[in-house]
Parts: sequence; structure tokens; C-alpha cells
Amino acid sequence: MSQLAVEKVIVELNSFRKQIAMIREEITKTTSSLNDRASILNDAINKSLNQLGKQLGEGQLSELLSLQSRYQSGQISDQDYQARRDYYGTEIRSMIQTLDETKKVMMIMAQLDQRTASTASDLSPQA
Repeated sequence: MSQLAVEKVIVELNSFRKQIAMIREEITKTTSSLNDRASILNDAINKSLNQLGKQLGEGQLSELLSLQSRYQSGQISDQDYQARRDYYGTEIRSMIQTLDETKKVMMIMAQLDQRTASTASDLSPQA
């Protein structure tokens, strides 16, 4: 192989190394940005879950139990009991659906975290 051909291969290899370094840098920036956004989303989800937990634990379930107690003691009519029970049931189902949706989002985020971690380890420079 001639000296000129060897130099041309070396120049191309150096060019590829620079491109790979730039790609790694972009991946690092993108990963960092995604992690920041995931952290913000995670905080919002945790706040939402805490609020739902409080509403469910302190509000709707307590009200439903109180309603049941008043109905059994004869303090409210059948019609009023049915209407309120249906209302609380709808509210609780809505909260449970929101919790299920939040769970799905959290599972997706966990999968993204796993992919990000495996991609980062695959692209880390080899010694």
C-alpha cells in the first residue's frame, strides 16, 4: 500500500473518530435533557398521586362509609342514598382510572430509563 493511501485511510479514521465523538456528545446532551424532563414529570406525577391518595383516603371513601352508616341507621332515604352512592362510586372509579393511567406513565418512564442506561453504556468509549 502506498504512503498516500495510508495517509488517506488515517485521515478518514480521524474524521470518523471526530464524528463519533460529536455523536456521543449529542447523545450525552440529549440524555441529560431527557433525564431533566423525566425528573420534572416524575415530580408532577408524585404530587398528583399524593393528592389522589389524600382525596381517596380522606375524602371520597370516608364520605362513602359515612353515607353507608347514615343509610343503615335510617337517617337518609333510599333514593337519596342511591344517588349519593352512585356519585361517590363514579368519583372513586375516576380516581382509580387516573391512578391506573399514572401507573402506565410510570412504567413507560421506567422502560425509558432502562433504555437510556443501556444505550449510554453501549456508547461509552472503549479503553
